[in-house]
Amino acid sequence: MYQAPYRLRLVEQDAKYGVSVGRNGGVTAASGELVILLDSDIIADPNLVQAHAELHRKASGPILGCGRLLTYPPAYTTFIEQVSNPDAGLDRGTECEDFPFWHAFGGHLSFSIQIYNRIGPFKPELRGAEDIEFAYRAAQSGAGIKNCSQAIGYHNHGRSLVEHKQRAFEYWSIVPTFLAMHPELRGKIPGIAELEPVQWGRDSIPLIRAKALAEFWSCKMVRSGLFKYLNWAEKQRAIPRLTKFCYYRLMLGEMRAGARQGRLGQRIA
Repeated sequence: MYQAPYRLRLVEQDAKYGVSVGRNGGVTAASGELVILLDSDIIADPNLVQAHAELHRKASGPILGCGRLLTYPPAYTTFIEQVSNPDAGLDRGTECEDFPFWHAFGGHLSFSIQIYNRIGPFKPELRGAEDIEFAYRAAQSGAGIKNCSQAIGYHNHGRSLVEHKQRAFEYWSIVPTFLAMHPELRGKIPGIAELEPVQWGRDSIPLIRAKALAEFWSCKMVRSGLFKYLNWAEKQRAIPRLTKFCYYRLMLGEMRAGARQGRLGQRIA
């Protein structure tokens, strides 16, 4: 049995219940004042805990700390991943600055037990979107959303093209449930607003154009063509710039298709 040089308590959970149930169980079992969450596919930098603790110690009020997620070489095993760098968006920057709640994603968060007790647990029905929903409630309660640049976790999760495709579709099929919980956020979150149906008379021309493009890339024939090209590019290791372009257009198409299946923009009972 592993002998940790600190107090360690293992709380086991059946994997079928998901991330939110595991997090809620861990927070409930914890006895400290500060909670740090780290997903199972993240390797912690030696200074991660100290950085989070220091961020909260210096804060003038309640905060939600968002640690950085970087890739750790060799991070990618496929040509498509190497040229597209799908985890690039997980680097939130270098300063401990405030940012919107929708950037609080990636399974690397810290908060006080008081915030958790005040706003309530993570929502099991929001698999994939539980981070930003929790961060939204934290922000609504008056907590600041802070970037903890010195708290680094290395996120190595090589995936096949099929896995990337499925992940994009499945995640965005959950987002409508999130917006049904918080309808006041419709049209206000960058990256999500573009996937909602057009609101004639309300949407700006650039937003209508972005929605139209997302709808085009989500067409089944278009997605099929992109997928076939990317499979060819992977085997040939060919045309990196075009491969990157097609990868992100395929992901956009899968996101819009997932959102459409999840009835994004419609009322959910």
